[in-house]
Amino acid sequence: SHVNYEQWVDLILSWHKRVAGAAPKRILELACGTANASEILVFRGLKVDACDISPYMLHVADSKPFKPSLFLNALTDPIPEGGYDLIFCLFDSFNYLVKKSEAAQLLKNAFQALNPGGTFIFDISTLRNSLENFADNTSFTRVRDGYLVQISSFEPLTYRQITHFFLFRTNLDAYDRFEERHVQRVYRTSELVELCAASKLELRAILAPETRPNLLTRDPDDLDNRYFRLFFMLQKPS
Repeated sequence: SHVNYEQWVDLILSWHKRVAGAAPKRILELACGTANASEILVFRGLKVDACDISPYMLHVADSKPFKPSLFLNALTDPIPEGGYDLIFCLFDSFNYLVKKSEAAQLLKNAFQALNPGGTFIFDISTLRNSLENFADNTSFTRVRDGYLVQISSFEPLTYRQITHFFLFRTNLDAYDRFEERHVQRVYRTSELVELCAASKLELRAILAPETRPNLLTRDPDDLDNRYFRLFFMLQKPS
C-alpha cells in the first residue's frame, strides 16, 4: 500500500531508454506477484508478459482488467520465451535468492531471454534498510478483518533477514491464525558487482530512486550504508 507503482514504472522505463535509446516493445516482469506494475504497462499499450512462483498471486493477477500474459515460473527457472527488450524484477524479490549460484542463474536466464541491446533491471533491499528497519523489529497492525503481527530480525553473521508474519483473522468469536516466514539475503553491492562481472551481461548503472546520477563508480560500502534501496541495470551486448 505504500508503493507508488506509477512512479516505479516511470523510473524503470526512463532508465531503460537512457541506455537502450528507445522505448521497449516487449517486456517481461519476473516475480510479478499480483502484477500491479505490469498492469500499468499493459494499460499504456505495451506488450507485457509476467510470471511468479505463486499460483495464488497469479490468480489475483488474472482477475485484473489490464492483465499481462501470465505464466508460472520461479526466478531460477529458464525463461520459456525470448525476444524481450526489457526484463525487470522489483520489490526486493532478488533478495530471496539466498545463494549466489541462484543469482548467477537468474542473470544467465535473463541474458538468454533478452534481445541484443536489451536491459535487465532489478532492485535490492540494502544493508542499511535491514539494520534500520528490520533488525529486531516488531510491528502490530489492525487490518480490515483482524490483526497483523510482523517480527523481523537481521543475522549479521549470515547476512540473512528473517521476517515472520502472523495474521489473526476474525472468525465468529475466535481468530484463525495464518503464518508466513520470509528469508532474504542482504547482498552487499560489491558482491553484486562481482556477480554481474562474471555474467555475460554488462552492468551499466547502479541507481537509487531518490537521485539521478549513475552510482556505478561510487564506493560500494558507501552505497550499502547510504541508501535503503538500489537498482542494478544490466544490458545484453548488441
